[in-house]
Amino acid sequence: MLDIAGEILVAAANIVMFFLSFRVLTQKGVPTGELVPGAAAGGLAWTVLQAPGTYVVGHLRETDAVYGAFATVLVLLAWISFSMEITVYVAELNVVLARRLWPRSIVQPPLTEADRAVLAAQALQNQRRDASASTYPTTTCRPAQSQPPISRAPPMRSPRPQRPTRAAKPTSAAPASRAKGRDHAPVRQIAAAPVLQWHRWSEAGPP
Repeated sequence: MLDIAGEILVAAANIVMFFLSFRVLTQKGVPTGELVPGAAAGGLAWTVLQAPGTYVVGHLRETDAVYGAFATVLVLLAWISFSMEITVYVAELNVVLARRLWPRSIVQPPLTEADRAVLAAQALQNQRRDASASTYPTTTCRPAQSQPPISRAPPMRSPRPQRPTRAAKPTSAAPASRAKGRDHAPVRQIAAAPVLQWHRWSEAGPP
């Protein structure tokens, strides 16, 4: 009895959780009574899905540490995937029941009244989406200004400064020395005259 009572409380808690989620996430104009079928179906489906998940996780605890942890991660990912699919389906259930979108044809044509209503609603939704997109200011991108092409030629080197040319030495140094020697030639002749006379007198003998 306690197990059954516990399952009932869990199902009731899940139903309340789904109902509050639908009430918060939908518009205020949607009547509250239209959210009850999807919340009840979602709570019951969630409770049923929890039972095998609890059993598998409890069984994997007794296995090897490595394989048990790896299998637990895989089972948890699969359980989350099924839970998300259940949430989407029960949300669509509220829409189908509120707008009476059934029966639907699997192969088209022919189209049923529900098919025509769904196509009309999709067209209206697309129009609203386009209208809302056109209200936002659009920014126009200016074309980039054309820039001159960059030359790949090697950079020009600045010319090296020319060294100043040295002035040529005067070539009149040798003639100047020669002229200087010529100027001293008479002095040498005058100084050598007595020596020459004495040499001649010694050769000739005394008078």
